[in-house]
Amino acid sequence: MISVVCVYNNESLLRDYLVKSLHEQTVDHELIALDNTKGRFTSAAAALNLGATRAKGKYIIFVHQDVTFPPTWLSSILDQIAIVDKVNAQWGVLGLMGVTAKGSWAGHIIDRYGHLHLPPLPCEVQSLDEVCLVVRKDSSLFFDEQLGGFHFYAADLCLQAATRHLPNFAIDACVHHLGRGTRDAAFWNAADALCNKWRHRQCPVAVIETTCGVFRLRPGFRAWLQYGFRYCSRHLRLYYRHQNIPQSHNGTTSSMSTACGDVCRAATYFEHFRRDALAVVPPDAKCVLSVGCAGGITEAELVKQGVRVVGVELNPKAAAIARQRGLTILEGDASVIDISQVSDSFDCLIYADILEHLIDPVSLLKRHIKSLKPGGIVYVSIPNFRHYSVLWQLFILGHIRYKDAGILDRAHLRITTRKMVLDWFDQLSLRLCSCTYIIHRRRNKLMSALLLGLAREFIASQVSLVGRKG
Repeated sequence: MISVVCVYNNESLLRDYLVKSLHEQTVDHELIALDNTKGRFTSAAAALNLGATRAKGKYIIFVHQDVTFPPTWLSSILDQIAIVDKVNAQWGVLGLMGVTAKGSWAGHIIDRYGHLHLPPLPCEVQSLDEVCLVVRKDSSLFFDEQLGGFHFYAADLCLQAATRHLPNFAIDACVHHLGRGTRDAAFWNAADALCNKWRHRQCPVAVIETTCGVFRLRPGFRAWLQYGFRYCSRHLRLYYRHQNIPQSHNGTTSSMSTACGDVCRAATYFEHFRRDALAVVPPDAKCVLSVGCAGGITEAELVKQGVRVVGVELNPKAAAIARQRGLTILEGDASVIDISQVSDSFDCLIYADILEHLIDPVSLLKRHIKSLKPGGIVYVSIPNFRHYSVLWQLFILGHIRYKDAGILDRAHLRITTRKMVLDWFDQLSLRLCSCTYIIHRRRNKLMSALLLGLAREFIASQVSLVGRKG
């Protein structure tokens, strides 16, 4: 039997993704779900250690709440363990994505960066990502509760294994991780705690590289040199990574990754958190309309604050998830739905990357603004068709390659630019409050900074505009 341990702070996420995926598994397993919705645990280590002591299985899988996977996933885990046993039966920790001692990434996962399949797998690694970890019940490896927080517990566990001469491996058992990592104060505090711990111990390595960064674990000039080399090497690799990552080994997609992609493709659509949209909602707002709300992960934050959120969503699966999060959902085509049936007095209208999917966005906006209070806010974000990648394809290559997502999404019906939205605002008598260019990739942010922001309209992949009625 396999024991699956998860500490969760969002019961709906746990139920809709991890639990639902586990119900489809054919391998005998148990789920040990540890409730942290009220902050019962001060660290991931404390929660996961408790789960490990309760586990009855031969193998323990520590996994995040926001993952989904195909019905053969647990079988794939066992197959990968069998392969690793042939390489070295005395292994320490297994995971889905890790970094080798030379700084190369290895693993198989679908996340917000796309589909990463970095063979050969299994592959011995120095550190592993925390999204999913596998240990043997009898390994006597436990998370260090002295570190505190909810970061770097996997890196520490890998270092513990290394001190006992137990190798760690990245394996081929793809999942789709829906979450987004954050590098807040808690992240850096945990990084400092990890470094301070191992600087005062017999650390097996001077520098450790994780999927989150490079960290120096030993004092001294030589360790600083290694750190500088690894840091520079990492950023050079990340710069070119999007050009060099294959979809799968030998250019083909394995049945495992295909199944994972099929199961998870819809989930990607549901979960895009838009902090920029939340920031424009008035603090005293009582009722908000969100058109194209998907699974309502952004709008759920407003619901928690007591705001009534009306969502318009075409996708039935996404609409169902949004309802579970407390949104009032109007399911169907936004072009024909009458929002006045639920409210004729909105404080804020949100159109986050939806207007480009409509045949006549101006007509829709005119109808909706009739239900917006005087002084109410309209938030619009659009893909920026003046992006250099679009111009390159159009004017240099002479053809456009449409994709499943992004600026050249196959589902886009209209070309959108900043000036076009400004024209819409003029037609609707909306007063412009702000216009923000959204630049995602680090290299593009650097490029924009070097050009003093003069070319940001050609570097930004999205543009958001905020208008006010009256």
